[in-house]
Amino acid sequence: MNGSIIRALFQDSLQQVLDNRVFRLLVILTIMMVVPSFAIGWHPDRVSLLWIWEYNYSDLTSTLGVPISPDVRPDEMVIQSLQGVFIEFFAGVFGIIFCIAATAFFVPRMLEKGAADTLFTKPVSRTVLLLMRYFSGLLFVGILSTVLVGGMWAGFALVSGYTDTGFMWSAVTLVYLYALLHAFSVLVATVTRSSITSILLVMILFTFSGCVHTGWKFKEFANDQMAFVDLRNDMLQGESSGRRGRRDRDRLDFLDGIGVTLDVLHYVLPKTSDATTITGMLRQAVEGTGPRLRDKDSGIEFLYDPEGMELQGSSTPEFDTIVFWTPAESSGAASRQSVKLMRQDREPDAEEAGEKRARRISAAQAAREFRDQQESLGHDAEMDRVSFRVDRTRRRRDENNLIAITWTEGTELDPTHRSRLFFHWAEWVYWVDFSAPESIMDEEGFEDWQDGFFRGLAMPDQRFGDIDEWYEERFGWHSPWRFNAFFSIFSSLGFLSACLLSALFRLKRYDL
Repeated sequence: MNGSIIRALFQDSLQQVLDNRVFRLLVILTIMMVVPSFAIGWHPDRVSLLWIWEYNYSDLTSTLGVPISPDVRPDEMVIQSLQGVFIEFFAGVFGIIFCIAATAFFVPRMLEKGAADTLFTKPVSRTVLLLMRYFSGLLFVGILSTVLVGGMWAGFALVSGYTDTGFMWSAVTLVYLYALLHAFSVLVATVTRSSITSILLVMILFTFSGCVHTGWKFKEFANDQMAFVDLRNDMLQGESSGRRGRRDRDRLDFLDGIGVTLDVLHYVLPKTSDATTITGMLRQAVEGTGPRLRDKDSGIEFLYDPEGMELQGSSTPEFDTIVFWTPAESSGAASRQSVKLMRQDREPDAEEAGEKRARRISAAQAAREFRDQQESLGHDAEMDRVSFRVDRTRRRRDENNLIAITWTEGTELDPTHRSRLFFHWAEWVYWVDFSAPESIMDEEGFEDWQDGFFRGLAMPDQRFGDIDEWYEERFGWHSPWRFNAFFSIFSSLGFLSACLLSALFRLKRYDL
């Protein structure tokens, strides 16, 4: 097959898309969703309409009775909300459904008696013809996604001055989600030659795979919270009580069967629900908006570096050694600044503790031991509880306590502010050590420097109902394979390939 045939097939696919009436309608609807990003400007202190009318956020919030926190940028909050609504809801759900319905007839029309007789006599293999019909669907969605995402990005950039390069990944994610469903649509259409059947079965798959994935996440979350483990132990303990024990065993077998079924379906079906999570991860990678440092074991995150400092080493350390930040400027007194982070197990060795059962170490206990060490060295160490405001992305705000040990080192001519702050979470005690010469930072500035860093401390929310947040914290490029993004992508692509190969197998056995 030469280049002219490939160009002819591409032109045929493009023409098939452009001649589609539903495609034209969807283009108009897409442009209508893009227009507001050009007509309305979201600025740091005001909102403008058609470049003529302007309203301050303070006036709008007083009218609506909804106050805005002083540490929130309303323009970014509104724009990001609009991006999520249009991409994840309108385009990611309704848009995909409309596109599936609009492209479901591509393969059945090819297999109609007169069209099939004409196409299959041409010097083009059936494999190429099927793949080009599949490609036509991708082209259909690719154009719409590019118009929607690119148009919104350009509108927000030109009118509101807000640029988010990672947002462009949303177009790729929409095509990826559609590609998974369209492969199944092609398979059904090849087998049944019915576009209506194809649409119905794809809608069932879309809904069913989402339900399976949600159920699987709930199962994994419950196991992580020990809910199923406790239930299993209660049932096993009741086995010795006769009829009640047999009833519990039946219930236990039923729960195990559901768990195995969810595992099988989850790993076999495409992970359509992961598309949004993967988009967020790609945006973080492109924009650098993710946490600066994250503890993979506990889920604790530091959203940004201390002011004027740079993290050394991995952003997901193993904590077998101290994690440290060094000054961005390595000249003068500023080069003597340092920030160090370390964690230790809260369960000490029982033999070392001299007890039959080791007692868990708290942050206060670790702080008192450290203060005693500093006083033995002749330092006038002060111990105090410090409350700080946690600035959490997508998390609720609340007050958290640190145990702070502060002292001064060095000579009278060149003193150095020192502090070590302790807190505990889950199975670990953490401490953060700050050091800065007084010549570049007075006592008040030193405290502000610490507070600024801890405002970026995000602790995982362990509320039972927040399963989605729990899943996002475990889902990643380097996570275990159950929560691994690469496994999610490649297993979904495996489903796609299996559908296309099955469709090709069926197509080659048509005797027309």
